[in-house]
Amino acid sequence: MNSWIALVLASALAGAPQAEVKPLTGEAVSGSLEAVSTMQVVVRPEQGEPVTLASRDVLAVTVPGSAEAPAPSVWLTLIDGSSLAATGYNVASGTANIRLAGGGEVSIATRLIDRVRIKEQDAALAAQWAKIPTARPRGDIIVIRKSFTNEETGAEGFSLDYLEGVLGDVTAETVGFEFDGSKIDVKREKVEGFIYFHALGRTLPDPVCEVVTSDGGRWRALELNLTAEGLELTSLAGAKATLPLDSLRRLDYSLGKIVYLSDLEALSSQSTPSLESNVATEALLKLLYGIQRDRSFEGPGLVVAGKKYDKGLALQSRTEVVFRLPGEFTKLVGLAGIDDRAGDGGSVHLVIYGDNRVIFEKRIASDDPPAEINVDLQGATRVKVLVDYADNLDNSDQLDLCELRVVK
Repeated sequence: MNSWIALVLASALAGAPQAEVKPLTGEAVSGSLEAVSTMQVVVRPEQGEPVTLASRDVLAVTVPGSAEAPAPSVWLTLIDGSSLAATGYNVASGTANIRLAGGGEVSIATRLIDRVRIKEQDAALAAQWAKIPTARPRGDIIVIRKSFTNEETGAEGFSLDYLEGVLGDVTAETVGFEFDGSKIDVKREKVEGFIYFHALGRTLPDPVCEVVTSDGGRWRALELNLTAEGLELTSLAGAKATLPLDSLRRLDYSLGKIVYLSDLEALSSQSTPSLESNVATEALLKLLYGIQRDRSFEGPGLVVAGKKYDKGLALQSRTEVVFRLPGEFTKLVGLAGIDDRAGDGGSVHLVIYGDNRVIFEKRIASDDPPAEINVDLQGATRVKVLVDYADNLDNSDQLDLCELRVVK
């Protein structure tokens, strides 16, 4: 009996996807993703015991080995903000049967679907699509793509037109539609998409996480459960799906928990070069010394100690920047270091304030290991970051504040 249980467990682990689990604070853990539920995430490192994290303490789960998905031909948005990419869509008796581009099929009541596009998205028509009324007191909307020829230039183009009525069944050939008391079957090839009518006033809960798939889909999930067949989820609006394991890209738990300072507009900022110039324009000074968001002064990303980070701030000494926090947060978390590409000799004095209180202070040089920032904000409403001169004035003083974020 014991050997049989061991065999089953070994088989289950062998099929578990590899993942990196990143907590809100602390180091990421990589290994086999043993469990995902609404309440927790369990990952087993290659060495050691499984690590269990409560969902509230997880920032993201990344699955790096996902399969590539075929190009979608249908794009849907649910009433809870979930966006899906599909290769098939039909409706019968108020239920949409959807073949996801990343694999698997789902059935979702049309009362949970906001809008659907069934033609390749055309940039020239995006503005027209966006102007279709979102307040829909009279019914569903069917959107038709119409071709035209410019009389002056002879160029061919497209425009969108729409009608309000009642949507019916959708097949591979037609879209059922009732307009002004008459039922018609519109040829699907003429339809750009459709928008379902929904009464206003429904309040939805907050998501546990957003599940990102290989086809570009983004599910705002309320419930989660990892099984051998895939990731079972229920969206905020109640749509249910089982997503194949190889379609998973990322489980983003950051919604409402964190805010990256690089995503905030600065309340104020001031940069002062070590040597004044009478010829440098304001635009040039901003280029050379201004705040860099999600990139360094040397190029895309921020690179510290050989590792590249996609989020963060890059500041040149001497720079002072102030951010107003959009809510109540308990911690400021991140990593500070001179960018690897800035050259040797960089040296700065970093001071961070929560309101008017110093919460972090450190001298950081090019040859120092990255400095971990994990400090208590204690109800602060503003964060001020000062990158001041240390040695060598501002020579190579390109400080990266990697993934600098406030955490609830």
